[in-house]
Amino acid sequence: MAMMEIKERGLIATGKFKNFVQYLEGFHFVYNAVLSRRSNVFDSPYSSFARKLRKCQTREQVDKCIEDLKNKLNKEYPPYNDFKNKFIHLKYSKQDTPDNLKVKYIINKIYCYFTNGKEEIFPDNGSVEHILPESFGEMALNIGNLILLEINLNNVASHLPYNEKRDNYYLKSNYDWVKNFVSNHLEWTEDDIFARAEKMANIYYHEILGKE
Repeated sequence: MAMMEIKERGLIATGKFKNFVQYLEGFHFVYNAVLSRRSNVFDSPYSSFARKLRKCQTREQVDKCIEDLKNKLNKEYPPYNDFKNKFIHLKYSKQDTPDNLKVKYIINKIYCYFTNGKEEIFPDNGSVEHILPESFGEMALNIGNLILLEINLNNVASHLPYNEKRDNYYLKSNYDWVKNFVSNHLEWTEDDIFARAEKMANIYYHEILGKE
């Protein structure tokens, strides 16, 4: 609310406003959704931030206020290894599971990453695809076995072995991520899943979130 008031007062540019909101989104997704850490430790810093922000009279004061909060949050930012160790064990199933919503969010964020900035909004014609079908068992549910695929292709490809999916359906996809995947994977087995999960964790943390 304080940020919205500042924006309405013309004390922050739209680009900076958007970047800060995205920073908060990324921080809390990692901290709360992926690592399941308690968020009440931020009650006091956020209350203090809102009070200081409302007192700002210039853009420079707003910038300083935002940087001060980010510096505090950065001290609490989970390191990559903590994030990766949780990330690579995330699972998605067509049955309800505790991870489903967060994994769907991650898959859509990585989809946007592979558009090289052309798309920031999640596509409404995409669905989470298990590269090896769910029928392969527990390993097939792992995030390293997932990709975003057009719904119409997913519906007909879902239970097929990878070579048939690749040749008959994935190659028809318009998604840059799918094109990248098929160009790098002539074959796909369970042994590839954890290695890809780690690559996805690296992309999410270092590229999407922009963390060192």
